[in-house]
Parts: sequence; C-alpha cells; structure tokens
Amino acid sequence: FVTLPALPLTPNGKVVRKALPAPSPQDKPGSASSGGPAVLMNDAEQRVAHAWRELLGLSQVGLHDNFFDLGGHSLLLVRLQARLQREFAADLPLVELFQRTTVQAQAERLQRAIHRTDDAALHRARARADKVRRDSHA
Repeated sequence: FVTLPALPLTPNGKVVRKALPAPSPQDKPGSASSGGPAVLMNDAEQRVAHAWRELLGLSQVGLHDNFFDLGGHSLLLVRLQARLQREFAADLPLVELFQRTTVQAQAERLQRAIHRTDDAALHRARARADKVRRDSHA
C-alpha cells in the first residue's frame, strides 16, 4: 500500500490511475515476500502464472499473489477460465476461480482435475478391454 494525501482525480471525480505513484520494490506483487520469483513453481503453477501475466499485463506474478489484488476483475476471470480450461484440458467451474484466487490454489485445483480425468479415462479403457475380452470368449 502507498499512503497518499489525496488521490489524483479527473474533473469528473474519477481516479487518474496513470498519475498514481509506483509502489516501492518490496511492496510490489511478485516480490520475494509475496512468494514471487524467489519461490520455485512447479509446471502447473508456472503455466497458471504465465496466463495471469499475459491477461494482467504484468512481468511478474507470485505464487501467493491474489488475482483481484493484481488488477483482475470478473471479466478477466472469465477469460482466464477459458484459457486454463484449454491449456490444461480440464473442466474448471468459474465459481472455483472466485474461490481460489492465487496461482498456487488454481494450479492445485487443475492438477486434481487432470488426475480425475486421467483416472476416468483409464477406467473407461479397462471397461472397454474387459468387454472386448468377454465378447471374444462368447
């Protein structure tokens, strides 16, 4: 947070975001204190962080940064949902993205969805193989 005596406003009373001062390096999202680059990310976390960086226009995103604190909003979250579903080939309800607002939480959810999908596909393949075996012995 940066303390200001007053916010820069337009004549209509709206905040002029470009006139706001930049936070100091230790306060920036993606810094080591927020679980940024100093924290190693697994493959799924890196892929989620990459999607966040592109959607939010940021150069760094930390493992524990909050999507909404970084400037995300509901419309960007819908775009993130579509991208992550394509990227991971997994179902990801929008409500879960509202509940899981960090890179780490979203990556964990996607990894569980992938494992469930893999388990279901394996189960279907075994069932087909069993059916073929039964049909060939009949």
